[in-house]
Amino acid sequence: MEKVKAWFLRNKYLKAVGILIALSLFLFLLGYLLWVFWLSKIEIFKQEEQIFLDAVKRYYEYRQELLPGKGESREISLEKMFLENRVEALYVPKTKKLCDTSSWVRVVQTEDGEYQYYTYLKCGKYESDIDHEGPKIELNGEENMIISHNSTYEDPGVKKVIDNVDGEIDISKVTVDTSKVDTSKVGSYEVIYKVKDSTHNQTKVTRTVTVARNFSETVASETDESNYYKGQVEDNYVQFSGMLWRIINVDENGNVKLISEDVVSNLRYDSTGYKDSNVEAWLNNVFYNSLTNPDKYLVDTTYCVGAVNSVDDINSSCSETVTAKVGLPSLDEYYKTVENSYSSMNYWNNYYYLLANKRENENLIITERRTASLTSNLNILPIKPVITIKNGLYIYEGDGTKENPYKLNDYQYGEEHEEIKNRLVGEYISYSGQLFRIIGQEKDGSVKVIGAHPLLNISDNRVLTVSTSDIPNYQYNLTDENNPGYILNEDYIEYLDDSNIIPYEYEIITNSPSTKYNDLETEKVEAKLMLASTIDLFASVSGSPYSGQRIQLFLDRSTGENMVIMMNVVTGMSFELTNDNFPEFSVKVVMHVNGNLKIRSGKGTMNDPYLLQ
Repeated sequence: MEKVKAWFLRNKYLKAVGILIALSLFLFLLGYLLWVFWLSKIEIFKQEEQIFLDAVKRYYEYRQELLPGKGESREISLEKMFLENRVEALYVPKTKKLCDTSSWVRVVQTEDGEYQYYTYLKCGKYESDIDHEGPKIELNGEENMIISHNSTYEDPGVKKVIDNVDGEIDISKVTVDTSKVDTSKVGSYEVIYKVKDSTHNQTKVTRTVTVARNFSETVASETDESNYYKGQVEDNYVQFSGMLWRIINVDENGNVKLISEDVVSNLRYDSTGYKDSNVEAWLNNVFYNSLTNPDKYLVDTTYCVGAVNSVDDINSSCSETVTAKVGLPSLDEYYKTVENSYSSMNYWNNYYYLLANKRENENLIITERRTASLTSNLNILPIKPVITIKNGLYIYEGDGTKENPYKLNDYQYGEEHEEIKNRLVGEYISYSGQLFRIIGQEKDGSVKVIGAHPLLNISDNRVLTVSTSDIPNYQYNLTDENNPGYILNEDYIEYLDDSNIIPYEYEIITNSPSTKYNDLETEKVEAKLMLASTIDLFASVSGSPYSGQRIQLFLDRSTGENMVIMMNVVTGMSFELTNDNFPEFSVKVVMHVNGNLKIRSGKGTMNDPYLLQ
């Protein structure tokens, strides 16, 4: 054997033949593998392309009237061929997975009258080598436009068209259909832009044009020569920044002044004047920052804060002014809206502060008797802020009634599957069958909410109550079984789904409520449920039918013996009284919920709150 091997190696001719045979075997094996794992699949795919194309051509042989006209094109999908049994199922090569049924054959009639066929078949990773992507259309202006009612629509047009094969396409090739836009009717309309490339791949882009009423013009058209609303008018409510407001007037620049429909807090003035008071500090540090994009939508307003000697001393109220983006209604402004002893700025039966004040530590308020009155500063009165929003907003929903207020374009309602941590302060959510309002978004992703009404036993809609009669020098406590803090977190939490309630470190005011807002001292308490404080947003009365059923207890700690801070929910006024005056109190709950909870439906309003998934 060794001799044969040596002889073979010495014979160069035989050596070359052996190498050639080995190489041939290798190439044969390689080719076989390529055929089995690649080329045969490509061949199968090519055959399927031809099957698809032939089926479409046969279809048109008997339906020539369906062929496109000159310069036009028509597509037939693989799905149509399947459904009409004109082609058997096509599969990804050597699998049982069907080809993409959205694949198509396109026929184009040239200007010479000839028909050209283009086949695009996609089967898994195999797809026809043909341009199947339409051009990209870039529009001028916004994709969502708002224009004034009865104005003339001028389309901003197309900025650029780029195709992946043809390159830049002349924008004159784009067809623009504005026929659906009717500026005589409020509503949303579509403007359609279409363009094709050289192989007739078409792209369609839509611009939404909303025809809406200009808010400033609407307000101006519905006021009299005094430029103030008069009486109880229907067209007086507006939804702005997730909250409900009433319209006061419009200025010469088209800026509209609003007053909050809701009481947003209960505060002490702690001062004989508005300047440097707790109210001014809270409005400009807390409430202002709770609004959505206040720097964008609010304008500075001059507020009359002069001291007056009587409710008829209107002129004195403007002897001193402040300029700010948030304030309170003034005495002169209130009287300008009064007609038949009623003001459109007033509640039916609630007190709230005016800006003007009387000397000797007294403040003007509006009472349920629908007239201006005076009261001592010892009480903690409701606050209804006043703001002025810039001209340029539009009404695109609503009729201005309380049930269906004007909805402006300052924000969009929450959408299905949107997380509540992205929603607005002031909006309503339904949680565990109870109504809450959002009052804060925390850095940890949780959402701070407050009951829109007292806590209920929802099985019978009974208001749950607590008592402090046996608690000397009332303090909020989580370990005393008789304390509201313990009752809330150990007993009443059963009325809520606590799986999405997050324990949070709350701050409780520990010094006198008459202390300056910026000087209030607090201590921290971790709990799942907390009572509302007088300085919490929307801790006061609301439009809920349950709010007026019981006296409400506040969290704020008093420095007096056996003293609690409570609210008369009929008038909206709060008092510091001994805790044996009333046997029981209703409670508004403050809590933090998981901000990842998602919206199922609703608009975030009191009558249509967000329902959560």
